[in-house]
Amino acid sequence: MNHKLAFILPRAAALTLAVGIGALVLFVVFKLLIALLVVGMIVFAAKALTAAWRTEQLPGRHYTANSQIIPLEPTTRIMPVVVRTRPVIVPIG
Repeated sequence: MNHKLAFILPRAAALTLAVGIGALVLFVVFKLLIALLVVGMIVFAAKALTAAWRTEQLPGRHYTANSQIIPLEPTTRIMPVVVRTRPVIVPIG
């Protein structure tokens, strides 16, 4: 019995160490994924707030990708639809 225990204990210790290191690696990977998710949410929220602030500050203007301000023409703006009193059939095709 003594020889069996001396044979099993080092292997059990090595297996325990390997499982512990594997668990540590998985823990670190998932923590990094959570950190990247939080950073991405912060960046997305900052961009959304910046875009909302810009459109609120300068209504009637349009920002391009390189942040140049281009005034919108009245023909390119979205105009409200005239409210009709009776339904209108719109042909398709």
